[in-house]
Amino acid sequence: MNAINHEQKALFFHVPKCAGTTISKTLLQDDDWTVANVKDVNDSVKNGYFTFTFSRNPYDRFLSGWKHVKYKRDDFIFDLQVFHDDYKLLDLPNNINHRTFPNIHFFWTQTKILPHSFNVLENVSQVFRFENLEEDLGLLLDRFEVKTEGPIQKMNASCQETPYKECINAEIAAHIEEKYADDFENFGYSHEKF
Repeated sequence: MNAINHEQKALFFHVPKCAGTTISKTLLQDDDWTVANVKDVNDSVKNGYFTFTFSRNPYDRFLSGWKHVKYKRDDFIFDLQVFHDDYKLLDLPNNINHRTFPNIHFFWTQTKILPHSFNVLENVSQVFRFENLEEDLGLLLDRFEVKTEGPIQKMNASCQETPYKECINAEIAAHIEEKYADDFENFGYSHEKF
């Protein structure tokens, strides 16, 4: 969920599978932060709020989405290669509707998820990285003077124990690179060898 702080003129935009639940719930512990609706998002951009989001390596984010859905749904395809072959990553989300695949937004590009009023990155004040979550979230909590009780608890994390490089083969990687080309470019991630 998106979170907003009108007093500090700041908006967090949540991109699924980029620690958004952890970030939102951590910010919302502070009474100055509330859940942001669509009007809040549009108004914050128009009114010069500090807008921020987190991005994630597209390979890692894809695998995290697949593992999250696999963990939550009994009827989901458990083998990554079979999932790839059956659903053809290049067609996601075009070949699946939201009713039969309720977590399809996990597979949308990060670029697509950002609201149109942001013009992708043009109106986002800062994009932080999932890969630097603890450090970047710590900086944000200091900036907004949000106090937490104890260490930050990761929420809604997919049970991803195996690194993506050990799960994704060259064929799947090539499709991720094509499907998520905008994310590689817009968020500065590089293609890797598999």
